Amino acid sequence: MRMRAALIAAGVALALSGATLAQTPTPSPMAAHYRAYVAAFNTNDFYTAETEAEQALAAAEATGSNRVGALAFNLAKLRV
Repeated sequence: MRMRAALIAAGVALALSGATLAQTPTPSPMAAHYRAYVAAFNTNDFYTAETEAEQALAAAEATGSNRVGALAFNLAKLRV
C-alpha cells in the first residue's frame, strides 16, 4: 500500500513539474511596448512610436527597471 501511494505521489509531482516547464513566460509590458516602439519607429510611424515609447517608459518606471534611462532617451529622440 505504501509503495502504491509513493508511486502515485511521484507521478503527480512529475506531472505538475512538467506542466510548469511547458508554460511559456509572458513578456513584460515594458518589453512588449518597446518592441512595438521599434517596429513603429522602423516604419516611420512616429506618432505610434511616441505612444509606445511613453508606455514602455511608464512600465519601466512602475517596476523600477534599470532600463528607465534608455527608454527615456528613446522618447526624447522622438520629441526633439
